[in-house]
Amino acid sequence: MGALVFSSIAPDFVATWLTPVWILSLGVLGGMLVVAMLGLLVRFVGPMLGTLGKRAASELGIMLGEGFLYPVTLILGGFCIFALLGYFIAHRPGAILQSISRLHAADELELVLEAPPATRDAAGEIILEEETALPITSVRSNEVMLVSIASDQRLTLSPRPLDVAGRRVFESLPNSPDRWNRAAQTEPPWPQGEWDAVHVLNYSDTPAQIKLVVVTRPIVPEVVSIRTVAICVIAIYLLYFLHRVFTPRLAAVALSTFKSEFHSPLFLLLAALGVFTLILFVFIPYNTFGEDIKMLKDTGLTLILVLSIIQAIWSASTSVSVEIEGKTALTVLSKPIDRRTFLIGKFVGVGWTVTLMFLILSIVLLLNIAYKPIYDARENSAEAPMWETCHLEVIQTVPGLALMLMETLLLTALSIALSTRLPLAPNVMICFAVYVLGHLTPLLVQTSSEGFEVVSFFARLLATAVPVLVNFNITPAIAGGREVPMVYLFWSSIYCFIYTVIALLLALLMFEDRDLA
Repeated sequence: MGALVFSSIAPDFVATWLTPVWILSLGVLGGMLVVAMLGLLVRFVGPMLGTLGKRAASELGIMLGEGFLYPVTLILGGFCIFALLGYFIAHRPGAILQSISRLHAADELELVLEAPPATRDAAGEIILEEETALPITSVRSNEVMLVSIASDQRLTLSPRPLDVAGRRVFESLPNSPDRWNRAAQTEPPWPQGEWDAVHVLNYSDTPAQIKLVVVTRPIVPEVVSIRTVAICVIAIYLLYFLHRVFTPRLAAVALSTFKSEFHSPLFLLLAALGVFTLILFVFIPYNTFGEDIKMLKDTGLTLILVLSIIQAIWSASTSVSVEIEGKTALTVLSKPIDRRTFLIGKFVGVGWTVTLMFLILSIVLLLNIAYKPIYDARENSAEAPMWETCHLEVIQTVPGLALMLMETLLLTALSIALSTRLPLAPNVMICFAVYVLGHLTPLLVQTSSEGFEVVSFFARLLATAVPVLVNFNITPAIAGGREVPMVYLFWSSIYCFIYTVIALLLALLMFEDRDLA
């Protein structure tokens, strides 16, 4: 109904473009509702829990009115408004909303069943009518995406009784599994409605061990991204809230740093330049014979990374080295704020600034990526893509953005450490050298392994001392539409955390005996 209502005042391609945006906006709305409920809980229950609870309750209103959460709330509030209005724009809004209620159906069931041996008549022939119904977890036929059957014996398995016409039969042989995939086959294996048993006929005289794997998804599987977006929104607010409540002095330094850098002309210039250039990338002809979307992802990710690194290094230098040289740091440290709190607060403040820039530019890039397949199809007079294609392109790009944010935060910590001793120009040169070496160390180690032992030793030493930043660069995989495993993101975040902690410890060591007078 939604697309039909809107089609009278806008072309259909707009609905195709904005349907993925509406799905992500629903995730933002869900996350904001959870945040609001948690905020109300803290507001009314917090004062009953002592001093810490009172501080938590008093911080709620302050956090939303200043600092990092103020622009973030404005941006996410815009998505919440679109989540309410997008029903009249999106394709299949009813099916999408229905699929949200079935998000718990996104699961992979792995069951181990045992089928009794075959029943034989007096002549030793298998009685085909003697099948066995094995109970399984209830599934819905329209939500089944993949079925895999493996057994150590020869058997026949079907979701329907074996004597029912039109049944889907799986024939499993030892070490030869049978499978059904919705992407390759149209007829679903499960009958309409819910099903809670499979019918098995074992042809051997020994019990058969069956491994049954059933992958289920909602009717519109793209709604799975709603849960991920909601979790990210909740995590941002929760992390900032805990940071303000449990480390008030550090939060004060971080807030001052963020305000200074957020209102600086450089931030506004880089953000405006990034938004303008990202929009321009959509309309640039890359002459790739239908693969312009890959170039858009590549150039867009690289641009966001470069602008964010510029902002990080500049902010780190101006907020640390300039304050040290101008004796401002001495004034701050004369208050009940020690050097450790000062330095880590600076890193957190710069980190929030860089994260905000990443958020703004990432939203623009994802909107462009959602529109690019439609634009290319219209330019080439080709068949218009489905909104699912646009959604897939957007989702495949998100891991690349997350990894580049990790890389930027790592370089921010390094720049903070260098700023305790060096001014802006040497800081930029060293960070640039680390950036280049961090992307070349795997190649250096590989090429030096075939040369002299001394060269190989120094290459491995360099790879150990310098963070391997190429681990965060998966732009070719993103551009090629490859899926990035969650385990890769997890270990990359651990790697980023370790090197960030090392850089901050180095910063504390260099700043500990720095003369500020």
